[in-house]
Amino acid sequence: MSLKIFCDFDGTITHRDTPGVLFAEVKEIHDLGKKYEKKELLSNDFWTFVTKNSRTFVPGEIEEFFRTFPIDETFIPFADFCKSRKLDLFIVSDGLDFYIHGIFEANHIEGVPVFANSAVMADGRLHVTFPFTREHCTMTANCKCLHVLDNAGEEDSIVYIGNGTSDCCPAERSDIVFAKDRLAVYCEANGIPYHNFHTFAEIQLQLEKYAARVKPYKRKAAELKRKELWLLE
Repeated sequence: MSLKIFCDFDGTITHRDTPGVLFAEVKEIHDLGKKYEKKELLSNDFWTFVTKNSRTFVPGEIEEFFRTFPIDETFIPFADFCKSRKLDLFIVSDGLDFYIHGIFEANHIEGVPVFANSAVMADGRLHVTFPFTREHCTMTANCKCLHVLDNAGEEDSIVYIGNGTSDCCPAERSDIVFAKDRLAVYCEANGIPYHNFHTFAEIQLQLEKYAARVKPYKRKAAELKRKELWLLE
């Protein structure tokens, strides 16, 4: 038995909305983000519009963004804790792998797998693709539940950490949930047990308690929802 930890990026590891800053010149981005949060806009459409309407980045601009964009300062020791305790940590994001990898590299965070929508830079423009879409996953371009199922076994306790709309589905299928903001509201409304958190230091303290258990912590409702999803896959 082990803990398998899946963590959102934007608004969870970061305190600010990464695309809102990186693509600030796209005047529609705020309204599009609100529509996405309300499930009125597919994330595929959000990213396709934003990247097509963004400016051309000049050499060195993106690298400077990576170096200066702030993340939760407690995440780095949390990632080190997971590594030292041999707890598998995965990043699952409906954002872009391009900026997640860049921000991690700038902060010397290594060895953490990232599953997100794919973006490559060519001639100063970002071009996006969606390698993890699933027919049954209608709101997110990156099916986070897919990564939960692919990277955790039946004997594992699944941990999910998140804050937003795209985190609701995987939270339903996780045994241990750490939530804030919109995800916390969703958990409250749908009877999903969760730990509220402000920092990853708080999460680490709780995970140390779960890791000390002789038997894995399992949530029956989450197990049933995972089995239902297996049938779709």
